[in-house]
This record gives sequence, structure tokens and C-alpha cells, in this order.
Amino acid sequence: MSEVLKAKGAKMARGSAAMLRWMGVIPAVLATAALVGAQPPPQVAAQWQKFREEHKYHFQLRETFLKLGELERKGGQTALTKEQAKKLLALFQPLTKKEKLTADEAKEALRQIKGILRPDQLNALQRIQLPRMRPGGGAGGPSVGPGGAPGGGPRFDPSQMRNFNPLSLVVKVDPKSPAAEWAKRRAERIKGVLSLLEKKAK
Repeated sequence: MSEVLKAKGAKMARGSAAMLRWMGVIPAVLATAALVGAQPPPQVAAQWQKFREEHKYHFQLRETFLKLGELERKGGQTALTKEQAKKLLALFQPLTKKEKLTADEAKEALRQIKGILRPDQLNALQRIQLPRMRPGGGAGGPSVGPGGAPGGGPRFDPSQMRNFNPLSLVVKVDPKSPAAEWAKRRAERIKGVLSLLEKKAK
């Protein structure tokens, strides 16, 4: 029984690592192609577009979470209140401890965020522009090799990323993998927003 559990755990770990790797790689592939005036591989572009449509609430949650950090850094009249920060922490902290997130869970989280913020804060979020990803290991993801993968590795597999959690801090990545640096920056970014909320909530 223990061997079966170990094998299952190893499989989940590989899937989580692959999920993080592709979260950085595929946008980098498309961005690189745009910069050089080339078309990304049709199959990769089509798979990525379909994946984004199926996980639109996951991507919206990630964007909203990061924008909340920018909103708080900016300060002013639309900065979060102490009570809002407490409520947002109560929402986000449990999510960071989950490896996976369903579309319904992501959608519900977005609904709760809208219920916590005022109309003027929601409008301010819409105006915030997050830094765009730079291909080749910049702000967004690891460097991209031939075939649309790090170092020419395996191609995009949507099944390994299904129900990914954009706020997870429990997914483990091999420090030697091409995704390690990207995963580190990703975790630091999430922790940075949480730190801002914790500071305001005191």
C-alpha cells in the first residue's frame, strides 16, 4: 500500500511541476513569436487559447490578486482598509495551501473579492496595467527552446495543467528544472501581495 501511495504522490508532484513549467513557457512562446514577427506553432497557439478559455476564472483570479497588490502599493483614496485586508487574507490564505483549484472555486473567489471592494476600488483595479511578460526568462517565464519548450523539451500538454491554482504556494518544483527560477519569482510575487495585506490588516 505504501508503495502505491508513494507512486501516486510522485505522479502528482510531476504533474504540479509540469503545470508550473508550462504556466511560464507557453506565454513566452507566444510573446517571442510576436516580437520576431513570426507565428507560434499553430497547435500550441490553439491549445493555449482553448486552455485559457476553459480556465478564464483562474486567470482572472491571478490578475485580480496581483492588481490588489498594486492597488495597495499605490495608496491614496482607493487603498484597502484594514477590514478589507482582513477579509481578503481570510479568502486568499486557504487558497495558497491548495494545489488545484476548480473553475467554480476560482469564480466564487472572484465573487467574494467584488463583494469586499468598493465600486471606486473595482474601477481602479480595471485601470491598473500589470507588467507584461518578457520572453527568455524575464518578467514572465523561463527561456524557450526549439519546439516551444524549455531547452527544446516536451510540448505543451493541457492535461497536466487542468484546474491549476494560480495562487498555490504548495506546489513543489525540482530546483534543477527549467521552471525553478520562474516558480521562485512566482512564489515571491504571491508572498509579496500577502505581506502587503498582512501589514494593512494589523
